[in-house]
Amino acid sequence: MEKRTLEEFLSAYSEGKRHFMNWNFDEELSVRGMDLTDVYFENCFLFLDFRESKLMNSKFIRCNIKTADFRFSNLTNAMIKNCSVESTIFEGAKTDTLIFEENYCYGNTVNQNDFEKIFKNSEEFYTKIKLVNKFLNAKEIGNILTGVIISGEINANDLLIINNKIEIPILEVEMHNLISKQRSFAITISREFYDTVTWHELYGTELKIKNTIKNKAYSK
Repeated sequence: MEKRTLEEFLSAYSEGKRHFMNWNFDEELSVRGMDLTDVYFENCFLFLDFRESKLMNSKFIRCNIKTADFRFSNLTNAMIKNCSVESTIFEGAKTDTLIFEENYCYGNTVNQNDFEKIFKNSEEFYTKIKLVNKFLNAKEIGNILTGVIISGEINANDLLIINNKIEIPILEVEMHNLISKQRSFAITISREFYDTVTWHELYGTELKIKNTIKNKAYSK
């Protein structure tokens, strides 16, 4: 898997390249509103913001598109096959002729009928945060992470997502609205995750929290 930048992708696409194989893009990049007609991603890691983009005749084959955002995009005659599609959002997208086959979601194989029932009108069900600090919980049950909510809500039992693959359960949540129009939080995580990442390297960065309450409703 080759690590690539958004600039490399856009340059190659503008020069006529359409088939991108084994490309790995950084998290939180955006191609919002762009015309990517006929693009073909194969065996790629794509955590991109595709909102309002033109993806007619596009193909996503054997890709990881977890958390990718396709809201209000044009997926006319597109194909998504053999992809990981957890937390992928399609609300408002043009998908009447989208082919959605043999994809994977939370250990299940999902197909066209599942797309129509579950994914087609799916709304955002993760929260975006900016992490600020970490310190030990006085109760000795874990570590406290503090930060600011960018969008969404946080509840106990939600899952903090690290590197798009590590899911850390949130034990407790406290909200602190000390600054007007800013929602600050303190969440407690188990100490078993103390060495999961180098936490100070994440300070000031945006992370995602999977909302388990919405996920339960989503999976019915």
